Formats: sequence, structure tokens, C-alpha cells
Amino acid sequence: MVDTLGAYSARVDGTRPAEIAVIGGGIAGLAAALRLRDRLGRNARITVFEQSTRLGGKLRTDAFAGGYLEAGAETFLMRDPDGSPSAAAELAHRVGLTDAIRHPATSQAALAVDNALRPIPRGTVMGVPADPSTLDGVARLAVERDRDLGRPLLAPDQDVAVGALVRERLGDEVVDRLVDPLLGGVYAGRADDLSLATTVPALARTARIEPTLRAAVRAALPGGAGGSSNGGPGGSMTSDEPGTAAGGSTAGGSAAGGSAADGSPEVSHAASGGAASGGAASGGAASGGAAGRAGTGPAGGPPFGTIDGGLSRLVSAVAEAANARLMLGLPVRELSRTASGWRLLVGSTHDPSTVEVDAVVLAVPARPAARLLAGVDRAAADEVGVLDYANVALVRMAVPEAELPALSGLLVPAVEGYAVKALTIFSTKWDHLRRADGIALLRASIGRYGDTAVLQRTDSELITLARSELGKLMGTPLPEPFAADVVRWGGGLPQYQPGHLGRVAAARAALAGHPTLALAGAAYDGVGIPACVRSGETAAEHLLDSLS
Repeated sequence: MVDTLGAYSARVDGTRPAEIAVIGGGIAGLAAALRLRDRLGRNARITVFEQSTRLGGKLRTDAFAGGYLEAGAETFLMRDPDGSPSAAAELAHRVGLTDAIRHPATSQAALAVDNALRPIPRGTVMGVPADPSTLDGVARLAVERDRDLGRPLLAPDQDVAVGALVRERLGDEVVDRLVDPLLGGVYAGRADDLSLATTVPALARTARIEPTLRAAVRAALPGGAGGSSNGGPGGSMTSDEPGTAAGGSTAGGSAAGGSAADGSPEVSHAASGGAASGGAASGGAASGGAAGRAGTGPAGGPPFGTIDGGLSRLVSAVAEAANARLMLGLPVRELSRTASGWRLLVGSTHDPSTVEVDAVVLAVPARPAARLLAGVDRAAADEVGVLDYANVALVRMAVPEAELPALSGLLVPAVEGYAVKALTIFSTKWDHLRRADGIALLRASIGRYGDTAVLQRTDSELITLARSELGKLMGTPLPEPFAADVVRWGGGLPQYQPGHLGRVAAARAALAGHPTLALAGAAYDGVGIPACVRSGETAAEHLLDSLS
């Protein structure tokens, strides 16, 4: 058998360049490769193995209707909770795309409830309010349930489902009509299943201090005692299609941090901390270009950004800067320890090759990661393999002469009975995507965790369904699109159930005896682009420390 990777695998006696494999070519893996290149220099041998035939994971820009449209993530958070540039903004700057950053023209989004489009209430943390008056009739609060029992809501290390806590304290309506659609927009999951500590960490922190949920929300909001509204390790929560989901819901911090990536095709955001104090207004002038160096503008600047020409430009620029050897369409089937590093079995089952390296970044989704870890540490594999994923379908349409609301998009609670759970109106949200011919660019998201029946429909059936439901939701029939397609993301959205952070910590602890192996990506550290970038960079730094 001819080993096509033999030249790469050859060892050099004495001082030799480090040889590192990055398994997974999503944005987390590419960010890891670039950080390794920056730290190790041009002589390091870095190879990215990607099972599919393209890089970028859930960052993918397609030609569409004479222009382009995102097939996955479409925006990222510009700043971290402390006001510093986000990892995604810094990455764009590092690869020379600062001048290509664009900001939303509008952040106004709506909730579809009671056969009407209503502004998303302000002054909430991922839809959880401190003051009933802010809900403006969207939902009724059972405030009598939120009693002070003389102790914090949660024990120091306790994690619960978001829905369980909010239902117990404020009733069903606020969960079903506000919290659930906001969380569902991020994960295509349900509030009753998702971890509070992972998806709304700012609120989890204050709930371990405050005796009522409303007090915990007040402390988690901007200026509250709990600190940053965005709070989580990734910064602001991403949301589904409507851009800042928000007219005013603050994310409360997700491990997400920007536009969903790596493990998630969902796209926009649930709002930055600014939204809770008056809206995440992007600023009209800023929508035309970058506001100085990425992420380093004034603290009140636009919270979200994207790349003119599509986020695939970011993927390509990072890959070019990393100058790694790219092995596309080449799955890694086994990972095993050697006396001095790692052995990878790659390629087809009929004609595999082996590659030996000094260190490995494992930046693939949970299930393939667990399979590869099984031969390294069974305990780590078991912890990683618990994570489940949701499937979604994104219906893209180019619609002529459409009567559309002046919104970036909308969210649809599951209790309203629609298959569509979110919509982004790209040509309204982004000035650079507004067309002179008046064609509107829409993208509807279909698919919630556990609801697989609707996704069994054909592409044509999903397009017809989305068009019909959007017409009802917006109060006027949607014209026949002149271009339409469906992007399906199978296993695209991680479902962070209670205890997720503990499981990730346990997996990494189990691998402590293997310091030249690092985990990265949305399976561990959040679904947003900044979170995935930071995860990849952190994994790279871990390996650098080990190799030194």
C-alpha cells in the first residue's frame, strides 16, 4: 500500500518542527490551526483533517438568486461582556477583514403571538422578566409563586432546566410565549430541556445569590449586582433567525457568544446587553462599513457584525493565514497513543493510512469525538458522547414585490402551532444585501428538538409550507418566490442539558493524563462564532504549553 501521507509523517532526528493534527475543519479547528501557526512559526507542520469536502463547518455562503446568502451562521458578536473585542472580531482583524465588517441596519424583531407580531419585550434575561409591566401583554406572570424563602434559588453548584425554574417561579406563559422561542431560536431545543448554567449563565450565577427569580433577573441585567448581562464564557447569546431577537431581551450570557457556528447552523442573536437598556440599535451609519478596528469601537457601538461577501470569506482567510496542510474528504477513523505522541488512522476503510504527530486538537462534534476518544480514555468518551443534537432545515427564498414588516425577523413560539420557528429578512436586516430590484431575501427555520416528522418532508413541501405559514404570520400572502431552496443541517444544534458544564469538565479532567490532546468546538464551549474561535485558540494554547 502506498501511504500518501508518508512524507508528512516522516520523523526528523534532533530538533525538528512540531507536527500537529487538527481534526475538524470548522471555525474552531481553523482558529486553532492559525493560533498554532502564529505561535510556532512557519516551520511547524500543521495539518487539518476534514471529513467533508469543504472547510467552515456551519459557516457556509452560497450563490443564491443572482447574489449570495448564508447557509448557516450569518453574524457574530463584536464585543465580549467586558467591552473588549470578541474573539471573532479579533480573528477578522487578524486575517485582514476589518474593512469588510458590516453591521445590521435594524435590530427590530418580533414575536408572533395571538395572530399578531408583537415587539420582543425589553428588560428581560433571555425572556425572563424582572418587571411584569415590561411584557406588554405578551405573557402573564404568576408573580405570587416567586416568594422569598430566605435562601438563594439555587445551591452553589446546582444546575436546572431553564423551563423548570421559570415555570415554578413565574408560571407557564412566560416560558411558552417568550423564554422557549428565544432559547429555541438558539438551539432548536426546548426551555424545559436546556441547562440554565450553560445557556443563561449570568442568570444562573445570580440565582445562586438571590432569593427570588425576579431579583436574580434584576441582578443579571446591565448595571445589576450580578455583573455583565452577557455573562457567559462566550459572551452574548446567539439566537435564531431574527437578528437580535430582540428589541430588547438581553442574552444573559450563553456559552454561545455570537452567531452560532461549529455545532449550530442557527444564525442571529438574542440581543446584547445594550438591548436590555434600550435596544440593540445598530446605528444606520455603521451599517455601511467597519467602525474602525474590529470590535475596538466605542462601547455603545454596533454589537453585531458580519462579513461583506459572506462568512465563507472569513473561513478562507483564516485557512490561508494558517497555512496548514488541508486534507479534505479524509476522515480520521482512529486515534491512539504512541510512545511520543499520537497515531491517526485516516482515509477509507479499504485503504487507510497512518499518520503520527506530536499533538492533536480534536474539533469535531460530540459523537465522532466520542468515537475517537473511545480508544484513548473511555471515561472521557462517555462524558462527551452524552451530548445530543437537534436537526433543522433552513428555507431560503427570494421573493419579488413582497409586503413585509420593517423587521429584521421574527420568532414563533411552539405553542402557536406553526412549523416555522423563526424568520430572518436578510434584505431588511443588512443594507449591503438590499437589492435595487426590490427582491426580498428571506430565510425561515423549521425544526425543533424531538420533532422529526416535519423534516421528513421533501424540499418542495418545506418551501410550500414555509411560504404558507409566513404569509399567515405576517398577515398577507407571500408572493411566489423566483428562487428558493432548503439547507438541511442534520445533527447541527447541540442540546445542552442540565449538567453539561460538569460533563465537559469531567471529560477534560479524564484527559489530563494526555496533555497533548485538546478538545475544542461547540460540543464543549458554546455555539457562537466567538465561543468556537476562543475554544479553538484555547485548545491551541493548551497544546503549546504541553509541547514546551
